[in-house]
Amino acid sequence: MFASALQDRNGLAARAVRHSAVVLAVLGVLGAGCLAVTASYPHVLERSLKVEAGELDRVTALCARLAIGLLLAAVVAGIARWRRDVRALFAAFGLFPLVLLTVGFDGIRLYANAKSSRTLTDRLPTLQARTEIACLECFPTGLPFYRKELVSVLTQDGDELTSNYIVFMLKKTKPWPPGVVPMDERDRWLASRDHPVLLLARRNAVDDLKSIAANRSVPVTELGLGWWSALLPAPGGP
Repeated sequence: MFASALQDRNGLAARAVRHSAVVLAVLGVLGAGCLAVTASYPHVLERSLKVEAGELDRVTALCARLAIGLLLAAVVAGIARWRRDVRALFAAFGLFPLVLLTVGFDGIRLYANAKSSRTLTDRLPTLQARTEIACLECFPTGLPFYRKELVSVLTQDGDELTSNYIVFMLKKTKPWPPGVVPMDERDRWLASRDHPVLLLARRNAVDDLKSIAANRSVPVTELGLGWWSALLPAPGGP
């Protein structure tokens, strides 16, 4: 009975090794294929990861290296399945995260910089005293922290603030609290400012930003990473 139980346990372990190797090999091949396809369409990287044109070559090369690494892990897993070798399977499982962490670290850093409000803050122009920052249908959540000042948001429903509670409260509250401006009051609010306003926008509102800037004869500046800005003078100012 003991020998039978031991045989069953060994058989279960062998099946686990085979199934794990197959799963890892499939994941490696699929991951390598997705990365290879993504690297073939740089504009997808530019839009989805907010990667700047100057860094596309680096990111494309990174995708190629990751694809090769994942494919190598898939090959090792296939060998482990074919030879039923537990040590080869452990090597494949160790190679998988090693490739992601070492080869992919630069990609993680680029992605984090693209998403970080600190990068945006560093790219903002030097502002004169009393210049207010407002966001047109967008809200970089870390910007008030890095700027150490409040930021106004021009919005339809407050969804840019990424809080269901705030959206719910705005539906129940009239007028809205200072700093949250309904879009239908946008022009009146901008005209009421007695100081310059640096207006920020993302791709979804860049056309509106250009229209607002054109009406005030000021340029629109591309900050990179999917952000644009326009420095609007105070009405009646120089």
